[in-house]
Amino acid sequence: MDEPAEPAVGGSLTKARLKFFAGLAILLLPLLIWLYISQLGEVRCKPLMLLKTVDANNDSIPHVIPDFSLTNQNGQVFTQDSLKGYYHVANFIFTTCPGICIPMTQQFKNLQAEIKDSPEVRLVSFTVDPETDTPEVLKKYAKKYGAIPGKWTFLTGKDSLLTSIIKDGYKQAVMKTPDGQEKVTHSPFFVLIDKDLHVRGFYNALDPHKGEKEFKRILEEINVLGCEYNSRKKE
Repeated sequence: MDEPAEPAVGGSLTKARLKFFAGLAILLLPLLIWLYISQLGEVRCKPLMLLKTVDANNDSIPHVIPDFSLTNQNGQVFTQDSLKGYYHVANFIFTTCPGICIPMTQQFKNLQAEIKDSPEVRLVSFTVDPETDTPEVLKKYAKKYGAIPGKWTFLTGKDSLLTSIIKDGYKQAVMKTPDGQEKVTHSPFFVLIDKDLHVRGFYNALDPHKGEKEFKRILEEINVLGCEYNSRKKE
């Protein structure tokens, strides 16, 4: 008579191992997902570009928008302190501009629609033709494009002061060109400023090849700034 067959010990052990590792994987899955999300959060919170300048001691320090006093579309005094504690995006236009100012202002209108429910974000349009763009003119222009009071501000003032702020503060080009198609040649860039008035990004939302990506990048990097400031609070 044949000997009874030995039980398949190896096969049973293999099945037991599979069950063990399957159970372990189920237990570890939430931890792995949390770690993955945490890592993504760290990527989003990485600091943006921070424009720096050199001080009198030849030290590199964060560039800050200088002090200014201008007038908004409502005839009210508006200073740099009006922007402290907010993220803001600035652009540079004039109301009689026949060229890039129209799509620039339209893009700002689109941007306003995206950030209208974000209380920490502001939009600021500086005129480069203050002789024409009085507060009354800017108020009509603001109404034409649906500017929300307190959310999107238009500023005018002394020509020399505006030129200084645009060139030295926001680091953008502006030049009088009375014989050109536009009487003022100016930058098409939008500039992102943080709550401490540091320059954090430049965006050409009118670029024919990557304007849409640049517009999306503005929104993404506003969120990055929010993440960055929230991280500072936790620290």
